[in-house]
Amino acid sequence: MWVWVTLGVPSAPGGAHDLLRQARRAPRAAACVGVDAGKFAHTLVVRPTGQPDSRPLSFPTTRVGFEQAVAFIRQQVPGAQTATVLVGIEFAGNYGV
Repeated sequence: MWVWVTLGVPSAPGGAHDLLRQARRAPRAAACVGVDAGKFAHTLVVRPTGQPDSRPLSFPTTRVGFEQAVAFIRQQVPGAQTATVLVGIEFAGNYGV
């Protein structure tokens, strides 16, 4: 199971309806980001539309780590509006939320 958020804007809870709505956004997104969540570190890969995947980025689950992750995502999709970047976070226990 994945939790989808727009870069910097968590989705409102709404169950399967929200998941379906956000999954429909994926083909129109400037990029989709997959995040493998862990207790002390997360790893992400950015898939810009029509371009190859980025290299994986591992970052600590700290404020600085999340700021590094956002900067990395923005670097992979320069000029994209944040609302057009879809982030999928692996829902694994309480690490991803």
